[in-house]
Amino acid sequence: SPPRLRPAGRMPKRTVATIIGLNIIGIFFLITGYTREELTFTERLPFYVLSGMLLIPGIYHLVILIQIWAGRDGYTYDELPKIHED
Repeated sequence: SPPRLRPAGRMPKRTVATIIGLNIIGIFFLITGYTREELTFTERLPFYVLSGMLLIPGIYHLVILIQIWAGRDGYTYDELPKIHED
């Protein structure tokens, strides 16, 4: 049988939204820094630094999230950071 795509348990919606948001904003800063050719490298450096600060944790947690959704053993929602859920 194919692997399950929806894990048992309640998905933390705010945590998932934050993970996706980190990746989207990080990619935005990376693209912005890359396409602003009128700026020197040192003027574009803050875009790259911000991109790295957002993408490193964003991609790390996104990989964990994908492993949870794929149903891999040893991956649970407990491994994701806790964001206050109402």
